[in-house]
Amino acid sequence: MEEEGRAMEEEGRAMEEQGSEDVGQGSAGDASAAGEAAAASAAVARTDVAPGWYPDPNSPGTDRYWNGTEWTDQTQAGSVSTTKKSAEERKAIMAQQIQMVIAQGGRIESQSEYQAVIVTGKPLNNTLHAILTFFTCLIWGIVWLILYLTGGEKRQIVAVDEYGNATVQQLGKR
Repeated sequence: MEEEGRAMEEEGRAMEEQGSEDVGQGSAGDASAAGEAAAASAAVARTDVAPGWYPDPNSPGTDRYWNGTEWTDQTQAGSVSTTKKSAEERKAIMAQQIQMVIAQGGRIESQSEYQAVIVTGKPLNNTLHAILTFFTCLIWGIVWLILYLTGGEKRQIVAVDEYGNATVQQLGKR
């Protein structure tokens, strides 16, 4: 079942790449629309895969339901493996999990064989905001507060256990 889900992912990516190659020198919006259209046609074209629960590539540890023609909004906690994996298999799973988080805009802060700390966002320049707040008679302080509460760096730990189960734990922001 997992192999069929991965095969569908790979075919969708191939169709997206083909769609973006066909666009040529068009604008970024045209390339995005072409990629979405190719992905949609890939999903429709894959009617030979049986309906069922498959690993969600965008959400580690979650399964998404394939109804035979398209992905639905139904999700559930992913299946947990109970067989021990070799070191090479665990490293491959770890690399795949890191690639998914990096593709969403993260960067690796530290990494061991089976664990990595991923950071998203950019640090807040408090010195600059303090100066702006001073020169605008505290008006900029409202903007600074909003940026402080919503922005900054957010960290998460990606880990793979001895059974090959990947977990992503949110650590918060610093």
